[in-house]
Amino acid sequence: MNEMNPNSVVSRAPGVVTRKEENRKFIVYNPATDEIHLLQPVAYAILKLCEYSFEVDKLTSIACEEIPALHCDEGRLAVWKLLERLEQRKLVTIAD
Repeated sequence: MNEMNPNSVVSRAPGVVTRKEENRKFIVYNPATDEIHLLQPVAYAILKLCEYSFEVDKLTSIACEEIPALHCDEGRLAVWKLLERLEQRKLVTIAD
């Protein structure tokens, strides 16, 4: 796992498959790890943004603009924490 900084580039891991469930949660499957994950809507929205390679700072700005739950002052920190959790689960890659 890389140390994330504002200029790190984040991308969704190759092959990750998503599916929406009726209860507003999302199932995410990573064939590389053969693991299934259940994501809340905000985490899923961040993962969707990672379909495009963005620098962490740019992705954080977009997320804070587009996702109502992240409009508060703590939104930027929440995005960073979500990215770290997604990387730990090997759903995104973060490179310098």
